[in-house]
Amino acid sequence: MFDHLLHITRTYYIHNAIVKPIKPEHRIVDNVYQWTINPTTLIEEISNDDSSLPAPSFSFVPFAEFHKHMDYSRLVDVIAIAIDECPARQLQTRNGSSMIQEVILIDQL
Repeated sequence: MFDHLLHITRTYYIHNAIVKPIKPEHRIVDNVYQWTINPTTLIEEISNDDSSLPAPSFSFVPFAEFHKHMDYSRLVDVIAIAIDECPARQLQTRNGSSMIQEVILIDQL
């Protein structure tokens, strides 16, 4: 829905997103809150000449080192090329149904 609209390091006005606390058992990062965008969310990019915003920091992990990061409670940063995507499908879990989509990534051509 918003795949081609949001870009890292750009600044946006975001209206009508839902912000709520993340239950501790569902946290995969240190953030206390999550926000959800939906079809009624309005997103507008703004020009920002203010360089006081910190740039995001990344710690990229090569694909060959994924086995060192098998702890599912942490996120890792990767640079990859998406070469294919599978159709979205519904998955039934004990907490209800969820939509999932698999994306095939490679780290070099």
